[in-house]
Amino acid sequence: MNEEAMRAKIRNNSSRITDERIALKRLQGDEERLIGARRTLDQWIEEVRSQSSLVWKPQIDPRWKGREAFYYQDDVRMRWQDNQQKLKYQFEDAQGKIDSALSRVRTDIATKSKQISLLSAEIDSLYWSLRMV
Repeated sequence: MNEEAMRAKIRNNSSRITDERIALKRLQGDEERLIGARRTLDQWIEEVRSQSSLVWKPQIDPRWKGREAFYYQDDVRMRWQDNQQKLKYQFEDAQGKIDSALSRVRTDIATKSKQISLLSAEIDSLYWSLRMV
């Protein structure tokens, strides 16, 4: 490889390193946002858990009497439990999606870091080859 080709390769790799570093910074920002989202979600889950651990205490309208009051209370309790279960599934789904996205971002960060290292090593090698010429 002649001297001019080596210089061109160094410039090209330097430009690619700059692009990779920009992409890496963007991915690191994504990672931070996902970690923040996961923390927020975990806090919400704790709030729901603390509420769902409460004992069901029906508030029956005093106008309801006998059997009507029982059916009303049971209906409200069932809806309350269904809502708690739906929240649980939604939270678990969101946790899975955040964890999956976080895993992909971390893999991309590792890949970008490796690419930057390889390009830097190639530039160093070319630079020292130029100095020997």
